[in-house]
Amino acid sequence: MGKKTTLNLEFENRAIRSARLEEAVEKLSARPFLSVFHFQIVENRFFPPSSQVDSRMSSDQDEDPDFDSDDESGHTGLGTAVVTKPKNSTKTPSLYRVILLNDDFTPMDFVIHVLQKFFNKDYTEATTIMMQVHEKGAGVCGVFSYEIAETKVYHVNQYSKQNQHPLKCIMEKT
Repeated sequence: MGKKTTLNLEFENRAIRSARLEEAVEKLSARPFLSVFHFQIVENRFFPPSSQVDSRMSSDQDEDPDFDSDDESGHTGLGTAVVTKPKNSTKTPSLYRVILLNDDFTPMDFVIHVLQKFFNKDYTEATTIMMQVHEKGAGVCGVFSYEIAETKVYHVNQYSKQNQHPLKCIMEKT
């Protein structure tokens, strides 16, 4: 494991090339040391992932005696494969507000306890948010990415049910 395996599969007869490639992939997938096997099939030939392709593919075309520039079907050989580096465009994730909703039955101490337990608020900050919930009907507990907000909403609602309180927590996109 950890050892890179390079495959060069060349076939003389282009008609049976794809069938042999499928057989080779099945055989390689069954080997225990190849738990993750990355490859690309371009014009029925194996290539490593684009990060491992060396630059000699295009520069050694003129020197390679086995390089076939064009076959009868119009496909070009190895040297014509175009490998482009993908653009790294990262997008900041959307943020969601986690909101506690007011009800007439949940004790204020339980709301403070929930804010401290699930949102890591200190006592004074938890009390301020609890008063917003009590007076305005809702209070923002925090702003998180979608997965974190969804998890916090789920945990608060489950915890409230377990403790037999009707406290509800929701999330909304900012």
